[in-house]
Amino acid sequence: MTAHSIANIILVLGQSNAMNFSTHGTGYPGGWTAASLGSGYADVIWNVGHQAWEQYVPGTNSDPYAPTSDCWGPEAAIALAKRAIVPQRCTYIFKYAMGNTGLAKTTNFNWSPYSDGMAFTQFCDELQRALTNISAFRLPVIDECHWIGQESDTGNQADADAAMRDLPMLAHTIRSRFDAYDMKFIIARIKDGIGQDGLGGSKTAAIRAAQVACGSMPRNAWVDTDDLTASGGHYIPADVVRFGQRMFAVADSL
Repeated sequence: MTAHSIANIILVLGQSNAMNFSTHGTGYPGGWTAASLGSGYADVIWNVGHQAWEQYVPGTNSDPYAPTSDCWGPEAAIALAKRAIVPQRCTYIFKYAMGNTGLAKTTNFNWSPYSDGMAFTQFCDELQRALTNISAFRLPVIDECHWIGQESDTGNQADADAAMRDLPMLAHTIRSRFDAYDMKFIIARIKDGIGQDGLGGSKTAAIRAAQVACGSMPRNAWVDTDDLTASGGHYIPADVVRFGQRMFAVADSL
């Protein structure tokens, strides 16, 4: 196999804090220069609109689904950190994030694997197209899935309580559908106070408990966000970088 015959796929899924709405055109992670890419190395991202893999440029094509293309999320810091450990391979970022999308089946537009035609179904269809696009000349391996969201599930207690069942099922369904049984599943635990029920709310507490429980399962992990600063429900640019660095470190330790 040649040095670039394997495509290491990183999935970044969830709602607005995966996009991130607080990073409009500012605060890019250090190191995003042409020289930093290194010889023969490139980070690429799937652009849904173009139906193509493109060289990843934070703030330009870092939100390939929604129209707010000047946003970038924790994937910028994750990709930058990975350059030091996989310099001989390309890192392929597949980011699918939409604001106001919960995991519970009863939410308006949701990520539940039990729902048909919703966010999860659309994600699966798009990921299959992206994998097919590269399978002829590279072996696509889904290494990691970073799950960032569930603020929308704090709207009612039933949705929050469903996370204990739905979150492990989300990870299981992705692994089984895409033959990615060794995939790492990294969860950003929802920040206390960022949900609709405020600081210490029972709905946010239920989701946090489910995220910790799921993150304690084999090949899973969870990342703390409580000390990060959020404005208007979204992490500020400097802390999006810290957020991504933590997710990388946790994934790298599995």
